[in-house]
Amino acid sequence: MKTIKSYRTNLDGILEVAVLVAPGYGSGWSTWALPEYADFMRFDAALVDARQNGKDENAVRDILIREIGEDNIPYTGGWNDVQILWIPVGERFRITESDGHEHLTMFNPDNYITA
Repeated sequence: MKTIKSYRTNLDGILEVAVLVAPGYGSGWSTWALPEYADFMRFDAALVDARQNGKDENAVRDILIREIGEDNIPYTGGWNDVQILWIPVGERFRITESDGHEHLTMFNPDNYITA
């Protein structure tokens, strides 16, 4: 399984990568996947395309079965809440989860406290 990312250049000419995040409560997206599948769930271009084109959970499961295998597909119940966030290439971020609500935080050294 190879993760192929989706890119775009924004209006300021900055190259960005698509990141899939499920901000709704109930079930996470990449945070609920096994670590070996988390990057695929976060970045994969086929999943980004599915979100952009309004594909349903069954279509997403078909992508996952094809790429990961039927016995290993992560839980897809959060698909309806998945959104695409565009992050500048090379920027550091993290995705945290609480009660299924995923939150993407950009690393900004000006906003962090150092002990």
